[in-house]
Amino acid sequence: MKTTCTILAAHLGLAASIIAVPAGHEMVGIPSACIEAPCAALAAKAGKLEAPLASGGSLKGKAAYTEEVLKNGKIRQKLSFEIQGAIPGVKLEITVKGAKLGQITADSLGRAKLELKAGGDDPGALKSLPSLVAGDAATVGGASGRFAAK
Repeated sequence: MKTTCTILAAHLGLAASIIAVPAGHEMVGIPSACIEAPCAALAAKAGKLEAPLASGGSLKGKAAYTEEVLKNGKIRQKLSFEIQGAIPGVKLEITVKGAKLGQITADSLGRAKLELKAGGDDPGALKSLPSLVAGDAATVGGASGRFAAK
């Protein structure tokens, strides 16, 4: 099987090349999921996504998601939220794909930020975060949006 996948090779930190893998064999240094799944599906999932968040009023902001495969095969994820125009001191519920992730509290200027990290080798990181793709929804308080490739 020969597959040309420049996006995947760059994502893994490898030189762009043609990946040739005989049936039943596995390439050293490349996670088996990268070989077994179609490159287009991995390219759509991997990388950076951003969701502009807006409400009918003054509440607005953005959510950002990154996912990368490290050289050791582990997946590192980062999910962040920024909001402005909230009522100072108000707690805003955060949901992604319909799942509640927590709350953030607006500061005296009506702004709030949250950054979550998972995977990789960071001892302070969470075990995992929801894996996101383009089209997934995010909400912070009354502001909502959908993730798209950045």
